Amino acid sequence: KEKKDLKLKTDYFEKAEKSYNDYIDRYKIPFSLGSNVELNKLQKIKWEEHDKKIFAITNNLAYIKYEGKQYEKAREIYLKITNWQMENWTNVNRDEMKKDAYLMLPLTYYKESKWADAIIAYRDAKDRYAASVEAPVIGMRIAECLQNMGDFAGAKLELDASKWALELSN
Repeated sequence: KEKKDLKLKTDYFEKAEKSYNDYIDRYKIPFSLGSNVELNKLQKIKWEEHDKKIFAITNNLAYIKYEGKQYEKAREIYLKITNWQMENWTNVNRDEMKKDAYLMLPLTYYKESKWADAIIAYRDAKDRYAASVEAPVIGMRIAECLQNMGDFAGAKLELDASKWALELSN
């Protein structure tokens, strides 16, 4: 039963990926402005709607790769998301939209037991989102990586700092 479920999930992911990639390839819309102010406003709105769709699709593709244990490919896509150009987007918390990618990126290393790389990515996420509710959990993951590397003293320091941050947030 598990193999059948895994096969169905894999088939679904492959179809979704093909559909997503097809959409991205077919509907590339360049952002350009002309001399007509009203037309420019409309073009900007349409481009922004489209770019947000492509961003969501790309995010889904990264998750598909992650779920399919294709961590290197997932990492590549999550990195693309963290570098996504959102300067022309309006009414959006850009940092919050990229948060999932910054939080998933270290997991791609973690799942491959690449502890040092995971620590670097976790620390980057922790620095970016130090005030978020995820920060203590990120610290705990760093501690876990340090422990897996045999750095028990560093792991304890990181864990204690995470506990302290968690207590402060409650």
